Amino acid sequence: MRWAVAGYGDVVVRRVLPALREAGEELAGIWGRTRARAADVAARFGIPVATTDLAELLHGVDAVYVATPVVAHVPVALAAVGAGRHTLVEKPLAGALGSESGRLAALAAERGVTVGVAYYRRLNPTLIELRKTLAVQPVRQVEVDFRHPFDPARDHPMHWRTERSVAGGGVLADAGSHRLDLLCWLFGPPDTVAGGIADPFPGGAERTAQVRLGWSSGPVANCRFSWCAGPAADRMTITGPGGEIVLDPLDAGLAANPHTPLVIDFARAVRESTAPVCPLADASLVDTLIAVPPLRI
Repeated sequence: MRWAVAGYGDVVVRRVLPALREAGEELAGIWGRTRARAADVAARFGIPVATTDLAELLHGVDAVYVATPVVAHVPVALAAVGAGRHTLVEKPLAGALGSESGRLAALAAERGVTVGVAYYRRLNPTLIELRKTLAVQPVRQVEVDFRHPFDPARDHPMHWRTERSVAGGGVLADAGSHRLDLLCWLFGPPDTVAGGIADPFPGGAERTAQVRLGWSSGPVANCRFSWCAGPAADRMTITGPGGEIVLDPLDAGLAANPHTPLVIDFARAVRESTAPVCPLADASLVDTLIAVPPLRI
């Protein structure tokens, strides 16, 4: 397919554009707010169109990868889907900002296009095997612990992630969204949700979050997410009658560039008219969970 990419930040340069190339897709255009930055990335990757005009970006392409700051995810996706383009959106879909995901789903159905969200950990072979195991094995408790140093200066390219109104939240929307998605993928939609956020940046995005999920089938998941100084951690511990399963680090088995299998999966879904690995409804559920814990802790 001929792909347009909305955004030119770190995830685009480091993962999305190389993944599209590795998957054998065609890079047709790149869009952003600053023409010079878009042109620079286009030159580095041999992309023929660099523009600040969304209509120009969408002209003559088959698919769009939306990798803007979170606040623009749904508006750009609506424009792409409205133009009849298959659309893959970075996570989270909208975070705690609220979204028109229902409108996006209806429009996608009307236009007959595929929409997916980039929860690529669902394609990790280790986690696929874990899901098979847990389907036949009872689980009592899950502990998720994510810690990573993150405190960008005001002039840092990722400083926007500290602005809640732009990023849709802090650590919960960023790293937490992936892990909440995994829990829903492993156990289904939770029946109870509680939590809180703390230690905000000046822009309002939280550095720390806790979420507790419960399922009537039995499991309880306690999640702790933190952008903090000190050693990093990324662990999931699953406890049942037969003992423990520990994933430490959680990303063991993940592809070197996890966006490559994500793009391959999405292209297959378009080709075969099937659902991508994370369809829109699943990503909307994660947004609902992110929006639950406004309580300060």
